[in-house]
Amino acid sequence: VYWARFRLHNPTNRWEWTIIVDYPPLDNVILFYRTTSGTVHMSQSGDAFLFSRREVAHRSPVFRVTVPPGTETMYYLRIQSEGSVQIPVSVMAPEVFQGRDHHEQFALGAYYGLIAVLSVYNLILFFVVRDPRYLYYLLYITGYGVFQMILNGLAVEYLWPSWPWWANHSLVVISGWTFLWGLQFTRT
Repeated sequence: VYWARFRLHNPTNRWEWTIIVDYPPLDNVILFYRTTSGTVHMSQSGDAFLFSRREVAHRSPVFRVTVPPGTETMYYLRIQSEGSVQIPVSVMAPEVFQGRDHHEQFALGAYYGLIAVLSVYNLILFFVVRDPRYLYYLLYITGYGVFQMILNGLAVEYLWPSWPWWANHSLVVISGWTFLWGLQFTRT
């Protein structure tokens, strides 16, 4: 378990802010802070929970906070993960976050679209030519695509949002799958 503490000072007239922990494979991320009324607020995210329980439906742990203008608020992050841990925390205005996310989603869509086209192309070649090398490459490239989706947090969001156990263990299984079929393709 790792803890991070930081203060947000709001010199602007804006009240709403977005805190992003931009490392999707984290298992359990909890944000604690004291509201202006004095109560302690807690928000949870991470791939150890159902995707539907996230405060913000996003591939990374994202939290919405309110910081009154001219004030300063202390935040505590509790991060727990069975895998590697990185804690790249960013704070930005919601519209800046949405704009950045819009561009990232476009780039990721183009990337995974290319992987899907490669997969379909090799599936067609396999059925037409009947050469198993095309099947091995198809299995490799789809495994690689899913592996990247796990690292980007999209697998938890779109492929298995209701399976936290699998979300937590899929990286090891899919990397083995990808390595196996990549070796088989290379061997043949």
